[in-house]
Amino acid sequence: MVMVLETASAKTDRDGGSGTVLVIALVAVLASLLAALAMVSQSVTASYQAASAADLAALAAAQGLIDGQDLNQACEAAGQVAAAMAAELTACQLEGSDSVRVSSAVVARLGPVGTRRAVATALAGPP
Repeated sequence: MVMVLETASAKTDRDGGSGTVLVIALVAVLASLLAALAMVSQSVTASYQAASAADLAALAAAQGLIDGQDLNQACEAAGQVAAAMAAELTACQLEGSDSVRVSSAVVARLGPVGTRRAVATALAGPP
């Protein structure tokens, strides 16, 4: 009669490498979360950039009207300010008799997801 004894290492061999798989899965989940966070951050940054560009462009256009420029010249100045802030002036119109409403847009690049267009509007004029 022959007796075969199993050792402790023989019993745990079928679990060998499972920790590696779990660590790889955890790293993949964390990388995905970081990528999503980076995309959200890009979107928020683009929104703030569009808002800042709209504010300054509206102020530039309003100052142009105060200085005696016509609306086209004032809107051209607003477009230059928006462009200097890496934004696009999408609208510029007279609001009332002496205020200007402008809109600006900034495109956020979101990697493999594509792009997002952030748009903001601002109004400026005398109090």
